Amino acid sequence: MKNNRWKLIKIKFKKEFEDLILGEIADFEFNGIENVDAGKYVIFKIFFPENFDGKLLRNRLKKYGAEFLGERIIFQENWDEKWRKNFRGVECGVFFIRPPWMEKKSEKIDVVIEPGGAFGTGLHETTQLCLERIPHLFKSGYSILDAGCGSGILMISTIRFADENGVKVGKVVGVDIEEESIKESFKNLSLNKISENRVELFNSNLKKFNFPQKFDLIFANMLYNEIEMNIEKMKSLLREGGFLLFSGILTSEREDFLQLLKRNDFSVRGVFEKNKWLLFEVKVVR
Repeated sequence: MKNNRWKLIKIKFKKEFEDLILGEIADFEFNGIENVDAGKYVIFKIFFPENFDGKLLRNRLKKYGAEFLGERIIFQENWDEKWRKNFRGVECGVFFIRPPWMEKKSEKIDVVIEPGGAFGTGLHETTQLCLERIPHLFKSGYSILDAGCGSGILMISTIRFADENGVKVGKVVGVDIEEESIKESFKNLSLNKISENRVELFNSNLKKFNFPQKFDLIFANMLYNEIEMNIEKMKSLLREGGFLLFSGILTSEREDFLQLLKRNDFSVRGVFEKNKWLLFEVKVVR
């Protein structure tokens, strides 16, 4: 609504806490986030309803050492225009990830993602790690599962990679417990001119998710505790010889995660790092 008033709150924190803090913010009503890279830190500019009590957020984020940089009331028409102006697309390997209002780069595979409030406006390192592995792992006919699909960026990028290289894609499935994520995925499929009948999307808890076939490539871009809760289910969904990408592990969690993989009969084919975040490329030991 034009001239709607919002409370802008700015916070600063260490990059390693970005996903955790996003999870805390998601418990409140808000209308968008600007994500600013500040070296070892991230600055969030969060747009809450005008009557939001900032003390609630302060109390939630104390444990992460977040620094509050101020708050003020603004008009939506002002921040919305600025938000779009400041948002930048991201080059990641063979892909260029951009919002709908930016022009594509002809030398890269074009992927259009509408930045939504719940997903921030930045492309996280864990997502970049997954995107960078797609050209190295995807083979013609591979079936894909995006476990915790969010905006749909990983399955959409895989389809775009296959289409650009003239190879076939098998069954593509996305699962997310958040209904809003499923809506965002459908929206982004449309933005990339990918027919909905090429993808199946399920609003489901991963543990309760059942599917009649197994998958050649599974993306699990989620935090350690979420992986630990769902690792047996994801193992059961992986086809023999297939790859599972676990992204969202901090470097400080490396040894514990390796033990978790060993207990569940996974062999590590590669470990990739970006700014204290790790991706484990694994197969099941048969």
